[in-house]
Amino acid sequence: MTDYYVIGDVHGKAGMLEDLLKTWDGHTQLLFLGDLIDRGEDSRRVLEMVKDLVDNQGAICLSGNHEYMFLTWLDDPEESYDHYRRNGGDTTINSILGRPLDAPVDGVEDAKRVATEAADLVEF
Repeated sequence: MTDYYVIGDVHGKAGMLEDLLKTWDGHTQLLFLGDLIDRGEDSRRVLEMVKDLVDNQGAICLSGNHEYMFLTWLDDPEESYDHYRRNGGDTTINSILGRPLDAPVDGVEDAKRVATEAADLVEF
């Protein structure tokens, strides 16, 4: 029987994720249950950390509803931006683009920028 170390609902809080990972033994199967992004101040760093753990440590990462909203926004920004924004999307968009978290967001133009400038994280 496999043991799992399960983490969910990080919501862009890289410091919290780092603290949680300090308690992981490095051998137990690491499983992320989604909602890695939105609301918190550093969604980009969270995505980079989890992607690295998946790529190099065999972690498993499932998508949550916030990742679904993010991808839906990228696919159809004119239709989905307002819904995504109301669920913490602006913070994630600014984090991914390396801007101040309170910078104005253009839901359509920034979708193009995110898809281009952070393609590796979007694909992940």
